[in-house]
Amino acid sequence: IKTSKNIYGGKVEIKGYDESPVGVSGSGNVYNYFEINADDFKGKIEKAKLEIEVGVSWFKENGLERDDVSLFKFDGKKWNELNTNFVYSDGEFNYYNVELNSFSYFMIGEKLNSKVVDEIVEENRYSFLGILIVVLIFILVLDRKSTRLNSSHIPLSRMPSSA
Repeated sequence: IKTSKNIYGGKVEIKGYDESPVGVSGSGNVYNYFEINADDFKGKIEKAKLEIEVGVSWFKENGLERDDVSLFKFDGKKWNELNTNFVYSDGEFNYYNVELNSFSYFMIGEKLNSKVVDEIVEENRYSFLGILIVVLIFILVLDRKSTRLNSSHIPLSRMPSSA
């Protein structure tokens, strides 16, 4: 913890929760909730570096990759995703670093839109393909009508001679 003023004997308490302690659940899969309380540091934190660990088995159980996790901080109304950087894995846990400028309630969980973005991209790909096919069929129908109109005009035998 880097502070703007010297603090001697500052106390930091970390408390874990099985469910959301703020009445607002996170979206997606949640690994855990916790609170960091450091009243001695309130308003004096310039930067705090936090290392979190997430069990590799949790990723397997939820069909997630190591980069599909983030730390979220509660702002009083909603969970805000923080920049969470993978550091290393020891096979049992994946370790991440997060920089903070204050403490609050936190949630470790599935990164926002990790699966949803992939599904939307895939869905949009098929939607675009469907629209493209409809447009091509429309163009072909118009082209056929245009060709029929041009070819079904006056027969050659009835055309006036130029001589």
